Amino acid sequence: MSVALAFATTWIAAAVLVRFAALVGRDGGGDPAPLARKAHRPPVPEVGGLAICAGLFAYTLAGGGELPWPALLAALALGTLDDVLARGLSAPAKLLGQVAVGALLALAGPRDPAAFAGTVALAVVAQNAANTFDNADGATTVAGCLGTARVPGVLAALLAFLPANLFLRRRAGAASVPAAYLGDAGSHVVGVLLAWVPGGVWALWLPLLDLARVVAVRLASGEAPWVGDRRHLAHRLEAAGLAPAAVAAVLVLIGAPPVLAHYAALGTALHGPAVVIGAALASAFFGIALLATRPAGEAARP
Repeated sequence: MSVALAFATTWIAAAVLVRFAALVGRDGGGDPAPLARKAHRPPVPEVGGLAICAGLFAYTLAGGGELPWPALLAALALGTLDDVLARGLSAPAKLLGQVAVGALLALAGPRDPAAFAGTVALAVVAQNAANTFDNADGATTVAGCLGTARVPGVLAALLAFLPANLFLRRRAGAASVPAAYLGDAGSHVVGVLLAWVPGGVWALWLPLLDLARVVAVRLASGEAPWVGDRRHLAHRLEAAGLAPAAVAAVLVLIGAPPVLAHYAALGTALHGPAVVIGAALASAFFGIALLATRPAGEAARP
């Protein structure tokens, strides 16, 4: 019952928030990053964080289980600020906020100093990876689904938002845009969930590979590593002619091996080797995808 309620609440909340954003004139947000990272120029409401948190709240109220609410609400607030401010948060301010979110998440666990510091670091990495990977429709949402599959209520809330983020589209002039974006609020919430669910961070292996490559390219070009652009794998797949749903499917296939290995070998002596093999497979698939595509704006290789 709690799982179904999480799904239904997120689905309804997304639809209501999309309409509300249009009524109050907040259907594009203030964050300039989507313009740099995504192909959609027309406004798209960034309501994913609120919709997903509504579903998670319903899940908790229905007795579905405890969630790290202080960290989730702080991540939602931090991401919302980044979404609504005209220029977004500065890099130092965002990092400071992510550390605070990580500290709140760590307070829910062991108070051992090493464990506390490790949780904070993990949360900061997860938030940044999830936020940066949100450069194509459904990308971070499907990564969140992969990493939270062991918590049915969380998985249900993420799955319920996926249609609005990926499949439900509207015409805006000559463009076809999704009904809603995850937004920085949503990506930060997903990052916290992946840091909280045991093993969930393995869903971030592909986002981290993608981020590391793009940062290296930016630094080699003399550019700031934190400035968004269209050099990510998802953009290359889009440039190759893949539809948004196909891009998300390819990203799932590439990113799945370490997550599946973690689940399959959990609690066995083979867990470590299995995850290493899974990560190696994902890395190999990532390299193959890069070789098979070209940067956005160039023709794909035959």
